[in-house]
Amino acid sequence: MANSTSRRHLMDKWWVYGLLILVLWTGVRVALNHGRLPVSTLVGAVAYAALMTGWLVRRRQRDARAAGIADAEDVPGLERRILKGDPPSDPAEREQMRALVARRRRGMRRTRVWALPLLGLIFVGSGVTFLVGHRTIVGVGVLIASVVFFGWVVWVSRRNRVRLSTAEGRLADESPGAHRHENA
Repeated sequence: MANSTSRRHLMDKWWVYGLLILVLWTGVRVALNHGRLPVSTLVGAVAYAALMTGWLVRRRQRDARAAGIADAEDVPGLERRILKGDPPSDPAEREQMRALVARRRRGMRRTRVWALPLLGLIFVGSGVTFLVGHRTIVGVGVLIASVVFFGWVVWVSRRNRVRLSTAEGRLADESPGAHRHENA
């Protein structure tokens, strides 16, 4: 995918995610510790950033291998094109995008069975635990936040399914680039 390598963004780099996770984790922990920064916070932040960055790199490598992409750094660019509904005109890139869309749809189908019910159980269980422990305000707050977060997760999931379906439809179209400038 030589064409998309020139369009790489800063957020396509794995180390940017690692640095972002490190800063966010440290900031949240400092806020929860009322402004104190113990060494354990930094050690935990570095460990968590390394773990999440490793997971990201591994996922990109697996996606690249499954889609037949030579360089795992090209996966984010292809995902961005899927989100924008911009199918490539090159037949090889179209096949790579088709494989990546199929992989994403399989992943969504597989996790839909257990992820949403598990999230609901965790959130409702946390809220009920606070309510049973006579911390009514915290319990109600957790339940309200749970409903809002769960609604957001369902909305994002539906939006991604629509985007993937749209990408599949455009990739099935025999005329590459036919939908490229619909709004122009």
